[in-house]
Amino acid sequence: MSKSNTNSSLPLLLLRNFWRDKSGNYALLTALIMPCLVGAAALGTEVGYWMHQQQKMQDAADSAVLAAATYYGPNPDSVSSNGGRNFNYSATGVTAQYGFVASGVGISNSNSTITVSEPPVSGPNVGKTGSVEVTITRNYPRMLSALFGNSQVPIQARAVAKTKGGYGCVLALDPTAASSALVQGTTNIQLKSCSLYDDSNNVTAVNGGGSANLTALSVGVVGGISGASNFTVTEGIWTGAPSTPDPYADVNVPAYSGCDYHNYSTKKHDHMSPGVYCNNIHFNGGTTATLDDGTYIFDGGAFLVDGGATVTCNHCTLVFTSSNGGANSYPNITVNGGATMTLGPPSSGSMSGIVMYADRNTPVGTAAKLDGGSGMTLGGAVYLPEHAVDWSGGNSSNTVCTQIIGDTVTFSGNAALGVNCTGMGVRMWGTGAKLAE
Repeated sequence: MSKSNTNSSLPLLLLRNFWRDKSGNYALLTALIMPCLVGAAALGTEVGYWMHQQQKMQDAADSAVLAAATYYGPNPDSVSSNGGRNFNYSATGVTAQYGFVASGVGISNSNSTITVSEPPVSGPNVGKTGSVEVTITRNYPRMLSALFGNSQVPIQARAVAKTKGGYGCVLALDPTAASSALVQGTTNIQLKSCSLYDDSNNVTAVNGGGSANLTALSVGVVGGISGASNFTVTEGIWTGAPSTPDPYADVNVPAYSGCDYHNYSTKKHDHMSPGVYCNNIHFNGGTTATLDDGTYIFDGGAFLVDGGATVTCNHCTLVFTSSNGGANSYPNITVNGGATMTLGPPSSGSMSGIVMYADRNTPVGTAAKLDGGSGMTLGGAVYLPEHAVDWSGGNSSNTVCTQIIGDTVTFSGNAALGVNCTGMGVRMWGTGAKLAE
């Protein structure tokens, strides 16, 4: 081969070798795809940030709805000076601690939309009274993802809680008594969508005997229960539960003086006015007594309603007290079987929601025998905190709102209670809340 031919083929050989040379390809490919890798990492970080914010928002919603439901349980009708429902503020106060601030009067740093609903407006608990729903929504600005659109990214969290054990319609306040809440005999007691609470720490604080049956949403007792098979409950029996505060502990006997009536005994047809009735009052069998709206003070003596008597009042409170404070001067209360007694409470004022009220200075264990049977309908709160309440009454078809609060409570006959108390001024109470969604 000649030298000239060799020299002429050298450039072609070098070009061929360059074309076949693969060294440096990875660096080249890396350079080409690096923007995509950086972009994917940035987008992943952005998505992770959104996920972190959503989890933080869910934690805020869970905490807020528990706070709102816990407040709502005993205070369903509580409103603020500007007309807002106070349990709403319980929720928004909690969300603000997580950095999610709702708009409102005087708030300039709002960043979220927070909706508090009772009952819930969505989900499996929609429309269920006593359940509270909290929804948090916040729009987040895009970062690298702004390359694909300029709209903000909405993130939302939602939670629902309901009052734990539901509203109470029976409360036994004695802190140590055995059988402080007792069902016995062949009784059938219906606590319609409400619960029995007992503050006694005794191991047999709640007691079911004989073939009695009490149906309730739940039973909560500080101590223990005997005869649990006599109780039919939807949400369980809780022993070792926290004490339930007296819901009317701040209500006192209205100021009064003198006596308007002494040893009052009803006539065949009687029309009665609010006032102070001293020593005794007797509603005779066969008589009809119509009470005007207002507060009736019964000072000392006995309060007696015979079987066959009819007593009615739309909006009144019967107050049992003693002006001299003697140990034996506070009224015993007796409503005998066969009496027709239909009373409703005032919906405003110091005695709002209370149909019967007994002075807390009454000696513990004073008798209150309320055994009017199916003819007895006492709407609102029967608040006898020092009395030994014996209850047999309430027609299951028309008893929509009755609370019994006594030192001890015994059911000795059929009874029906409920807490559908909207508009009656009654204080609702329970023992906290639990997450439902």
